[in-house]
Amino acid sequence: MLKTSSPTLQTKIASIFEYLTSFKPYVMMLTISDIESGLHAVFQNLLSNCTQGVVDDRLELNALMTEEIGIAVAAASRLLIKLLDFEQFHNPVKTSNFESVLRDALRSNIPLHTKDWVASCLLKLESKANPVLDSGNPPIGLEVIIYDTIPRLVEQMSMSFSLESREAAAIELNDVVSKGGVELSKAIASAGGIFPLVKLTEVGTGYALEACLSILYNLSLDDENHPAMVSAGIIPVLRRIVLSEGPQWTLALRLLRTLPT
Repeated sequence: MLKTSSPTLQTKIASIFEYLTSFKPYVMMLTISDIESGLHAVFQNLLSNCTQGVVDDRLELNALMTEEIGIAVAAASRLLIKLLDFEQFHNPVKTSNFESVLRDALRSNIPLHTKDWVASCLLKLESKANPVLDSGNPPIGLEVIIYDTIPRLVEQMSMSFSLESREAAAIELNDVVSKGGVELSKAIASAGGIFPLVKLTEVGTGYALEACLSILYNLSLDDENHPAMVSAGIIPVLRRIVLSEGPQWTLALRLLRTLPT
Protein backbone atom coordinates (compact mmCIF):
# COMPACT_ATOMS: atom_id res chain seq x y z
CA MET A 1 0.00 0.00 0.00
CA LEU A 2 2.87 2.37 0.75
CA LYS A 3 4.21 1.77 -2.77
CA THR A 4 0.96 2.22 -4.66
CA SER A 5 -1.38 4.44 -2.63
CA SER A 6 -2.20 8.13 -3.00
CA PRO A 7 0.01 10.65 -1.16
CA THR A 8 -2.67 11.15 1.50
CA LEU A 9 -2.83 7.43 2.28
CA GLN A 10 0.97 7.15 2.09
CA THR A 11 1.16 9.77 4.84
CA LYS A 12 -1.17 7.76 7.08
CA ILE A 13 0.67 4.50 6.45
CA ALA A 14 4.08 6.07 7.10
CA SER A 15 2.74 7.50 10.37
CA ILE A 16 1.51 4.06 11.46
CA PHE A 17 4.89 2.53 10.65
CA GLU A 18 6.61 5.35 12.54
CA TYR A 19 4.57 4.43 15.61
CA LEU A 20 5.56 0.77 15.22
CA THR A 21 9.26 1.68 15.35
CA SER A 22 8.72 2.37 19.06
CA PHE A 23 8.67 -1.42 19.46
CA LYS A 24 11.93 -3.07 18.47
CA PRO A 25 10.44 -6.41 17.24
CA TYR A 26 8.42 -4.53 14.64
CA VAL A 27 11.55 -2.89 13.23
CA MET A 28 12.85 -6.29 12.17
CA MET A 29 9.46 -7.09 10.62
CA LEU A 30 9.49 -3.78 8.72
CA THR A 31 13.03 -4.44 7.50
CA ILE A 32 12.35 -7.94 6.19
CA SER A 33 9.09 -6.67 4.65
CA ASP A 34 11.19 -4.40 2.41
CA ILE A 35 10.14 -1.09 3.94
CA GLU A 36 13.09 0.41 2.05
CA SER A 37 11.35 0.03 -1.32
CA GLY A 38 8.14 1.48 0.13
CA LEU A 39 9.99 4.59 1.26
CA HIS A 40 11.66 4.91 -2.11
CA ALA A 41 8.22 4.77 -3.75
CA VAL A 42 7.11 7.82 -1.76
CA PHE A 43 10.20 9.78 -2.75
CA GLN A 44 9.99 8.69 -6.39
CA ASN A 45 6.36 9.86 -6.50
CA LEU A 46 7.69 13.29 -5.61
CA LEU A 47 10.37 13.22 -8.28
CA SER A 48 7.92 12.23 -10.99
CA ASN A 49 5.30 14.84 -10.11
CA CYS A 50 6.99 17.82 -8.40
CA THR A 51 10.27 18.57 -10.12
CA GLN A 52 11.83 21.99 -9.66
CA GLY A 53 10.18 24.73 -11.66
CA VAL A 54 7.15 22.84 -12.98
CA VAL A 55 4.80 25.28 -14.71
CA ASP A 56 1.70 24.48 -16.71
CA ASP A 57 -1.96 25.46 -16.99
CA ARG A 58 -3.01 23.46 -13.93
CA LEU A 59 -1.35 25.65 -11.31
CA GLU A 60 -3.99 25.18 -8.60
CA LEU A 61 -4.08 21.42 -9.08
CA ASN A 62 -0.29 21.27 -9.04
CA ALA A 63 -0.17 23.32 -5.84
CA LEU A 64 -2.61 20.95 -4.11
CA MET A 65 -0.79 17.85 -5.31
CA THR A 66 2.58 19.30 -4.36
CA GLU A 67 1.29 19.99 -0.83
CA GLU A 68 -0.04 16.42 -0.48
CA ILE A 69 3.15 14.88 -1.83
CA GLY A 70 5.27 17.14 0.37
CA ILE A 71 3.39 15.99 3.48
CA ALA A 72 3.86 12.36 2.43
CA VAL A 73 7.58 12.93 1.89
CA ALA A 74 7.84 14.56 5.33
CA ALA A 75 6.10 11.55 6.92
CA ALA A 76 8.40 9.15 5.08
CA SER A 77 11.42 11.17 6.20
CA ARG A 78 10.30 11.00 9.83
CA LEU A 79 9.92 7.23 9.50
CA LEU A 80 13.36 6.90 7.94
CA ILE A 81 14.91 8.95 10.75
CA LYS A 82 13.48 6.48 13.28
CA LEU A 83 14.58 3.42 11.29
CA LEU A 84 18.15 4.68 10.99
CA ASP A 85 18.51 4.28 14.76
CA PHE A 86 18.36 0.51 14.32
CA GLU A 87 21.40 -1.42 13.14
CA GLN A 88 19.29 -4.12 11.48
CA PHE A 89 17.92 -1.51 9.11
CA HIS A 90 20.90 0.74 8.57
CA ASN A 91 23.82 -0.17 6.30
CA PRO A 92 26.02 1.83 3.87
CA VAL A 93 24.12 0.70 0.75
CA LYS A 94 20.78 1.91 2.07
CA THR A 95 22.36 5.16 3.24
CA SER A 96 23.77 6.04 -0.18
CA ASN A 97 20.55 5.10 -1.97
CA PHE A 98 18.39 7.33 0.21
CA GLU A 99 20.83 10.23 0.15
CA SER A 100 20.35 10.71 -3.59
CA VAL A 101 16.54 10.83 -3.55
CA LEU A 102 16.42 13.01 -0.44
CA ARG A 103 18.80 15.52 -2.01
CA ASP A 104 16.41 15.71 -4.96
CA ALA A 105 13.48 16.16 -2.57
CA LEU A 106 15.29 19.01 -0.83
CA ARG A 107 15.84 20.75 -4.17
CA SER A 108 12.24 20.24 -5.30
CA ASN A 109 9.33 22.65 -5.06
CA ILE A 110 7.50 20.94 -2.19
CA PRO A 111 6.33 23.39 0.52
CA LEU A 112 9.06 24.73 2.75
CA HIS A 113 7.42 23.47 5.94
CA THR A 114 7.71 19.88 4.66
CA LYS A 115 11.41 20.26 3.83
CA ASP A 116 12.40 20.50 7.50
CA TRP A 117 12.02 16.75 7.92
CA VAL A 118 13.86 16.08 4.65
CA ALA A 119 16.75 18.24 5.87
CA SER A 120 16.78 16.49 9.26
CA CYS A 121 16.78 13.10 7.56
CA LEU A 122 19.70 14.06 5.32
CA LEU A 123 21.72 15.21 8.32
CA LYS A 124 20.91 11.93 10.08
CA LEU A 125 22.06 10.02 6.99
CA GLU A 126 25.28 12.04 6.96
CA SER A 127 25.96 11.06 10.57
CA LYS A 128 25.48 7.40 9.64
CA ALA A 129 27.46 7.47 6.39
CA ASN A 130 30.83 5.82 5.91
CA PRO A 131 33.34 8.70 5.95
CA VAL A 132 35.56 6.81 3.50
CA LEU A 133 32.89 6.90 0.82
CA ASP A 134 32.84 10.03 -1.38
CA SER A 135 29.78 10.52 -3.57
CA GLY A 136 31.20 13.58 -5.30
CA ASN A 137 28.12 15.61 -4.28
CA PRO A 138 28.23 18.94 -2.43
CA PRO A 139 28.27 18.59 1.38
CA ILE A 140 24.83 17.79 2.77
CA GLY A 141 25.11 20.61 5.28
CA LEU A 142 25.62 23.15 2.50
CA GLU A 143 22.56 21.95 0.57
CA VAL A 144 20.44 22.04 3.72
CA ILE A 145 21.45 25.68 4.20
CA ILE A 146 20.71 26.60 0.57
CA TYR A 147 17.39 24.79 0.16
CA ASP A 148 15.99 24.84 3.71
CA THR A 149 17.66 27.25 6.13
CA ILE A 150 17.92 30.28 3.85
CA PRO A 151 14.38 30.02 2.37
CA ARG A 152 12.98 29.52 5.89
CA LEU A 153 14.70 32.65 7.21
CA VAL A 154 13.66 34.68 4.16
CA GLU A 155 10.07 33.52 4.70
CA GLN A 156 10.30 34.55 8.36
CA MET A 157 11.48 38.03 7.35
CA SER A 158 8.72 38.29 4.77
CA MET A 159 5.73 36.83 6.60
CA SER A 160 6.18 37.51 10.31
CA PHE A 161 4.14 40.35 11.78
CA SER A 162 6.62 40.68 14.63
CA LEU A 163 9.53 43.06 14.08
CA GLU A 164 11.48 41.17 16.71
CA SER A 165 11.01 37.91 14.80
CA ARG A 166 12.03 39.50 11.50
CA GLU A 167 15.13 41.04 13.08
CA ALA A 168 16.08 37.68 14.62
CA ALA A 169 15.80 36.05 11.17
CA ALA A 170 18.07 38.72 9.64
CA ILE A 171 20.71 38.27 12.34
CA GLU A 172 20.66 34.48 11.92
CA LEU A 173 20.78 34.83 8.13
CA ASN A 174 23.81 37.10 8.35
CA ASP A 175 25.53 34.58 10.60
CA VAL A 176 24.83 31.82 8.08
CA VAL A 177 26.04 33.82 5.08
CA SER A 178 29.20 35.04 6.82
CA LYS A 179 30.42 31.44 7.05
CA GLY A 180 29.79 30.61 3.39
CA GLY A 181 30.60 31.78 -0.09
CA VAL A 182 29.00 33.19 -3.20
CA GLU A 183 26.52 30.33 -3.50
CA LEU A 184 24.85 31.37 -0.24
CA SER A 185 24.37 34.96 -1.42
CA LYS A 186 22.88 33.61 -4.64
CA ALA A 187 20.53 31.43 -2.60
CA ILE A 188 19.24 34.51 -0.73
CA ALA A 189 18.50 36.31 -3.99
CA SER A 190 16.86 33.20 -5.47
CA ALA A 191 14.66 32.84 -2.38
CA GLY A 192 13.38 36.40 -2.82
CA GLY A 193 15.37 37.82 0.08
CA ILE A 194 16.26 41.23 -1.37
CA PHE A 195 12.87 42.89 -0.88
CA PRO A 196 12.32 41.88 2.79
CA LEU A 197 15.92 42.79 3.62
CA VAL A 198 15.47 46.28 2.20
CA LYS A 199 12.15 46.71 4.00
CA LEU A 200 13.71 45.61 7.28
CA THR A 201 16.54 48.08 6.73
CA GLU A 202 13.91 50.84 6.84
CA VAL A 203 12.72 49.92 10.34
CA GLY A 204 15.42 47.71 11.85
CA THR A 205 17.83 48.88 14.52
CA GLY A 206 21.07 47.81 16.14
CA TYR A 207 22.43 44.39 15.25
CA ALA A 208 19.51 43.65 12.93
CA LEU A 209 20.18 46.75 10.83
CA GLU A 210 23.85 45.91 10.74
CA ALA A 211 23.02 42.37 9.63
CA CYS A 212 20.75 43.62 6.82
CA LEU A 213 23.39 46.03 5.55
CA SER A 214 26.07 43.32 5.62
CA ILE A 215 23.91 40.85 3.69
CA LEU A 216 22.86 43.46 1.15
CA TYR A 217 26.48 44.48 0.67
CA ASN A 218 27.38 40.87 -0.18
CA LEU A 219 24.45 40.76 -2.60
CA SER A 220 25.51 44.05 -4.19
CA LEU A 221 28.81 42.52 -5.27
CA ASP A 222 26.82 40.74 -7.98
CA ASP A 223 25.66 43.34 -10.51
CA GLU A 224 22.64 41.18 -11.38
CA ASN A 225 21.14 42.03 -7.99
CA HIS A 226 21.36 45.80 -8.47
CA PRO A 227 18.02 46.28 -10.31
CA ALA A 228 16.08 44.40 -7.62
CA MET A 229 17.79 46.32 -4.82
CA VAL A 230 17.15 49.68 -6.46
CA SER A 231 13.54 48.71 -7.24
CA ALA A 232 13.03 47.75 -3.58
CA GLY A 233 14.00 51.30 -2.59
CA ILE A 234 17.41 50.73 -1.04
CA ILE A 235 19.06 53.97 -2.20
CA PRO A 236 16.89 56.51 -0.29
CA VAL A 237 17.08 54.28 2.79
CA LEU A 238 20.88 54.23 2.63
CA ARG A 239 21.06 57.98 2.12
CA ARG A 240 18.91 58.52 5.19
CA ILE A 241 21.14 56.26 7.29
CA VAL A 242 24.29 58.02 6.06
CA LEU A 243 22.88 61.49 6.77
CA SER A 244 21.79 60.44 10.25
CA GLU A 245 25.42 59.57 11.08
CA GLY A 246 24.21 56.78 13.30
CA PRO A 247 26.27 53.72 14.28
CA GLN A 248 25.74 52.01 10.90
CA TRP A 249 26.32 55.00 8.61
CA THR A 250 29.72 53.74 7.40
CA LEU A 251 28.21 50.37 6.43
CA ALA A 252 25.42 52.16 4.58
CA LEU A 253 27.91 54.36 2.74
CA ARG A 254 30.00 51.37 1.69
CA LEU A 255 26.88 49.68 0.30
CA LEU A 256 25.70 52.87 -1.40
CA ARG A 257 29.00 53.15 -3.28
CA THR A 258 28.49 49.73 -4.88
CA LEU A 259 25.09 50.65 -6.35
CA PRO A 260 24.21 52.70 -9.44
CA THR A 261 22.96 56.09 -8.27
